[in-house]
Amino acid sequence: MLVSSLISEGLFCRVQPVLSGRVPSMRRNSAHTRPGCRGLNVTKASLEGLFVDELARLQPSAGYMRLLKESVVKVWKERQSAVQTELQAAEHARQKLQRKLDRLDEAFLFERSIDIDTYDRHADRVREQVTLL
Repeated sequence: MLVSSLISEGLFCRVQPVLSGRVPSMRRNSAHTRPGCRGLNVTKASLEGLFVDELARLQPSAGYMRLLKESVVKVWKERQSAVQTELQAAEHARQKLQRKLDRLDEAFLFERSIDIDTYDRHADRVREQVTLL
């Protein structure tokens, strides 16, 4: 049975001395770079200063923040107005349904122009509409 390897035999042989601890560790120089590495020698304070400068550069300007605030407030007011309009429409529809119920009561109780089955059927339907509203 032929089994394929995840790593080559050559890589396996090169890694074994490292895993067994027979390869001496590489000493790092005072600049914290490995031999052969072309890294930069940057102090912690210098690196932190560069980072703070980059954050300052990415900070939104006062003008941008003002425009953002104006946009958010405008959208909020428009949404508030739309909700107020929806509430007024819902209240108007509720009042209209209430007037229907009042007319049904009048027709059944005082005028006796409809029977109880008709009253119940229509009143239940209107009450359901009020509940859904």
